[in-house]
Amino acid sequence: MHGFRTIRRATSYARLRSTISIIALALCLVFAIRAGAQSCPIEVPAIEDAKPNKLYLYFPTADDAAFPAGISCTLGTLHCFPTPVKPLKAFDITNLSDYSGTASDLEDQVTNVVIDDYCEFNVKVLQTTSTPPTTFPRRVTVGIGTDTEPFGGGFLWGEARDVDTGDAVVVDFAREWAGTYETLSGAAGDGTLSGVNSTLQRWAFSIGGTAAHEAGHTYGLAHSDDFGTVADGCDPPDHTKPGEDPVFRHIMPAGCNISNEQRAGFRRHFSDVTFGILAANVGLSVETIHNWDFSNPNSSAASQLQFDVLSTSMTLTPSWTYLGNLSPWITPIVTAVGTSVFKGTTYNHFHVTFSTGQAWANGSPGNVPAGAQFHVGTAFSEADFTVPDSVIVVKVALLDGSGTPLELQPRMVAYDTGALDASDGTYKMNFFNADDVARPLVLQDLMVSQLPMVASIDSMVRGAKLQTRHGEPIPPWRSERKLCEGKNQATAGGGDCSVRLGEQTQTVTIAKLAQGRNVVQVYDGKCPEPRGKGAADSNKPPDVNNCPSAGVSIDLFPSTIIYVTATVVDPNAKHWDPAQKKFVTGPVQSFLFYQIAGRHPDLNRNGIDDFIDILQGHSKDTNGDGVPDEAQHCLKQLRELEACEAKEGDERRILADVERQEIVLASCEQTCQGKPGEEACEKQCDERREKLDGREHEVGEHFRHQSHECREALHRFKHCEEEYLESKPHAADGQGHELKDAEVAAVTRQ
Repeated sequence: MHGFRTIRRATSYARLRSTISIIALALCLVFAIRAGAQSCPIEVPAIEDAKPNKLYLYFPTADDAAFPAGISCTLGTLHCFPTPVKPLKAFDITNLSDYSGTASDLEDQVTNVVIDDYCEFNVKVLQTTSTPPTTFPRRVTVGIGTDTEPFGGGFLWGEARDVDTGDAVVVDFAREWAGTYETLSGAAGDGTLSGVNSTLQRWAFSIGGTAAHEAGHTYGLAHSDDFGTVADGCDPPDHTKPGEDPVFRHIMPAGCNISNEQRAGFRRHFSDVTFGILAANVGLSVETIHNWDFSNPNSSAASQLQFDVLSTSMTLTPSWTYLGNLSPWITPIVTAVGTSVFKGTTYNHFHVTFSTGQAWANGSPGNVPAGAQFHVGTAFSEADFTVPDSVIVVKVALLDGSGTPLELQPRMVAYDTGALDASDGTYKMNFFNADDVARPLVLQDLMVSQLPMVASIDSMVRGAKLQTRHGEPIPPWRSERKLCEGKNQATAGGGDCSVRLGEQTQTVTIAKLAQGRNVVQVYDGKCPEPRGKGAADSNKPPDVNNCPSAGVSIDLFPSTIIYVTATVVDPNAKHWDPAQKKFVTGPVQSFLFYQIAGRHPDLNRNGIDDFIDILQGHSKDTNGDGVPDEAQHCLKQLRELEACEAKEGDERRILADVERQEIVLASCEQTCQGKPGEEACEKQCDERREKLDGREHEVGEHFRHQSHECREALHRFKHCEEEYLESKPHAADGQGHELKDAEVAAVTRQ
């Protein structure tokens, strides 16, 4: 998992310690799905608050002449609100004469719509009636007034400062004229928001959809990403992918391509292309989603299910749980149990326990009968939105009502999140037999699909088609049976292409950098005439979103989401046969369903996606494997850097475990109060604290030393790259294996 731009190394021991002290308090909490009008199921407060991209929906109570305050460009110019936006008028519902509810209800529901639209992304949506604070370095403010802005023979719904390709501008602004909905959709307009059509939800869909749309521009999304090209007018060709739902259900098409009824009648969503670009620009808040099918091999019922899970993350937060009728339980409880070494790496060790029952199809709530099949699933998100942290299941245990393990247990392969090999540009995942190498498992029917967006956890079941949270279909970019690669196709086509997992690790190539990206949009920042305007949204031609800022929009590698499914067979398992009502020995199948977030490869460690480096000619790729030549030339130094970072991660996790122990020990003296032998008890607490302080000092010194070593390793790697580039005058002047126009077209919307 090393070699990606989004990996960040902690360089401050004090910062690490303070972070651990905060997050460790939440280790044993049960996180439930937030109730509310929006349907976003993954709003865990700790995760939401940690999202660095803040999106403010600003509903001013009075006109704000200063808006947009602190903007870094000259208003009225091409890439800086070409249409006048000052002043930001008040959000005054008396201007919405067809709306009969309260201002606060409408503001809340509009906010819920936008929260729902940005649910899976690394964006925290905040509602305010006063000028947003400047506390956070990455923030977007959408000012929403109830006035109307005439434009080109029609009216504007909204305008962003610019289409910020690549999301380079960290403090950005957009404006919405909510009064346009009264003008065009009220009684004086077509009536889509009047009379019986004037409901809170329809007004919220309309205003909230525009707010999400304009915010999308500030995050780098253009009208043409979905629909036509920058030179097209208001009736361009539809560029949505086969199998995708209609373009009018999407958030980002130009205003003149969406009817008033389509704005009000349903919640629109990001398309396959815009979802991918947005995920690449701001990141995903969902890192991994795991679903499993098991059966109870015992002759007695099970009341709980417990996973032993190893993770590189300091915390493990279940942010989304499968709640369908195939599961006997709801959201699991996570507890930290120290650290463990697996395959030479130190991981944080957690118990993930499903024990709270719900009504389900195959038994009573929270109870799995003998021999019955069941399904469970959960997603893990972390406050550090980087490369997805490994979550490795090393043991599965069914428990009785008292928490005692049953005699027989289901089995599952362990698996990681994969890593990129700089020697050839391959992205590989590892599968392990983690619980008993003396009893081989069989891995078969391994299917890897590259998805344009996050699939609902509820659709990750056998026989179901992948869907979004709202039921839209998700056609994959591609699907491949990876275990069958390189084998005779006649055999592979009818066989399961299985492998046996004993002591050895099975490595599977999931993707290659040479495949390119599924989404590539290149903008030069110029405006086609005569329709050269900025990032606005109008009900009539011209389409005023014709000038995205210069740059490249791409999706993540190898796609926004990687979806892995497989059958796992324990070939000689003793298990209860409910039909014969006796124990038998033979094959028992379990099933894996696994989503992993894509990522930004940055093997040359310059902070830019390697695909963009090569596309723009800043790096050569002589052999066409997707790896910058300078990184491949310095492979020895890169390997040393990656090994150093792995050791640093080990030290960080050991230190985090010591910090957790300190937090637990803080209550030691309180447990002594009022007990017989109170003085002796307090002395024991002091001795434990002294010992732990010594351990903390020792581990802290190791961590600081390792961090220093990694900084030196990074310096050696960059020095090697610089020497290579200096020795190759044309190594970074665009003379290498650049992607030409035809190649760009080939990897765009495949």
